[in-house]
Amino acid sequence: MFSFYKIRKISCYFVMLIAFSGHYAWSTEIQSSTSAGSFVPLSGTEESVEAGREESLFKNLRRTGDRVKSVQHKFFLKTKRHELGLVAFSISLNDPFYYNFAFGLDYSYHIYEWLGFQARFNYFTPPVGTGSVRIVRSDETAISEFKVPQFKVSVPQLNFHVDAQFSPIYGKMSLFSQAILHYDLYAAVGVGAMKTTGNQYSGFQPMGTFAIGGRVFLLKWLTLRLEIRDYLYPDTRSEKLKETSVQNLIMFNIGASVFFPTKFSFKHE
Repeated sequence: MFSFYKIRKISCYFVMLIAFSGHYAWSTEIQSSTSAGSFVPLSGTEESVEAGREESLFKNLRRTGDRVKSVQHKFFLKTKRHELGLVAFSISLNDPFYYNFAFGLDYSYHIYEWLGFQARFNYFTPPVGTGSVRIVRSDETAISEFKVPQFKVSVPQLNFHVDAQFSPIYGKMSLFSQAILHYDLYAAVGVGAMKTTGNQYSGFQPMGTFAIGGRVFLLKWLTLRLEIRDYLYPDTRSEKLKETSVQNLIMFNIGASVFFPTKFSFKHE
């Protein structure tokens, strides 16, 4: 039989064995981690080299400041450049009686990338009647048999206006994963005059205008322009009714523009 003394002695040996085994496993883990490269202390020379690299990096950052941009070198710059534009095709979107067509010329000067001023002249070709006009004319023909005079409708003939143009958005997009197109979006608001023709009340009327549009930059001096523009002006549309109301003429415009000078350079400030 084992005495109490022998049992205590065996228990002490067992505890010492467990402690020795844990110490050995922990030492082996540290050695393997060190050899695997998870923690390797630097020598004095290596610490000096690393400190020199960090100091050089901070010096470069202090020297460049905020000149390191997330988007570098825009494809196109407008600041202090002149823009000559052509509205090659323009059609009305909301006239129920006529399709109004126009073409125009404009000049713009861009003070900043986001701000410019524009002057534009538009000439309207003779309008083309819609189906509503044919119905009205057939009714007029029937009415004329009872000696009731037919009435004439006023239509736009030309206009001119000056705008302030704001361009807050510049971006780029991928075209079928083959090319990158650069563009900007703008909003414009301005005043001018509209000349109408067609009845005895026609003539020059004050006009307000606003627009939203965009440019697609094809070259560093050539752009494609798309625009929706609204013209607001008072007019007596019907000679018979003799009622003056505010006309709201919305046009969709397609055109192009050329920038001068044709070249530009980047300058960091």
